[in-house]
Parts: sequence; structure tokens; C-alpha cells
Amino acid sequence: MNISFKKTETTMKTKMLLGFALVIALVSCKKLEDGPAFSINTRKNRLCDDWKAEKILSDGKDITSEYSIAELSFSKNGRCSQDWKTSSGEIAMTGKWIFTERHSHIWIDWDQGSHSDFLITRLTKKELWMKDGVDASNMGEIHLIPR
Repeated sequence: MNISFKKTETTMKTKMLLGFALVIALVSCKKLEDGPAFSINTRKNRLCDDWKAEKILSDGKDITSEYSIAELSFSKNGRCSQDWKTSSGEIAMTGKWIFTERHSHIWIDWDQGSHSDFLITRLTKKELWMKDGVDASNMGEIHLIPR
């Protein structure tokens, strides 16, 4: 009789530990400010697409209307491109991208010699939100959707 009781107790402890581990795993999946909490697609699969700006903020001010073109593209081979056009000019650049900071940042080495560091705040197949800039007092933010 003691043997079956110990077996049942061990089974219950095992189930409780597995349940606790599952809860911890699901809670720790959310690494981005604005989610998602969980996704079947990898971050690379969600990121690699052609994106266009839906909203562009500079110091909290919406400046989206200043851009006639605002596009970013990321490919699975680690290449990327950007095309920005305003009334004062156009910027078109290509480069190489990698995830950094445990996949919460995108580091881009532009072929023209500069670099960018974007903090990803939301990444789904239909939304990419990023903050640009190291200085929090002068941070831009861009919300992108697939082209």
C-alpha cells in the first residue's frame, strides 16, 4: 500500500513540476516590449519581408506625412535595403543585418560605411515596430507593415 501511495505522490510531483516549467517557459517567451507573447514562426521568418512605414515618430511627434517613400527589406541571407524619400531628398542604402541582444535588436552594417541599431518592440508577420537611436531622449520609432 505504501508503494502505490509513493508512486502516486511522485507522479503528482512530476506533473506539478512540468506544469510549473511550462508556465515559466510561456512567460519567458515574451521578450519584446509590445509582444507577441508567443509565436510559432521564428523571429527571422517574421522579420524577412518587404516592409513599408505605417507610422514614423520622431521625439514622439508623428512625421509620417513627410515621407512619400519609407521602406525597409530584410532577406534570409542577411542582406537588407532601405529607401526613404522626402521633399528634401532620397536615401537608398543596402547592407548586412544580424540580430543582437538576444534577438531584441537588429544591427545593420550599411555598405556605405555607417551602421544602425534598432530595438524591436513588436514583430509579427503583419507588424514590425522598431525604435532607433541610442539616446533615449532623441529616439525615433517606426511602425511597419508588409508591402
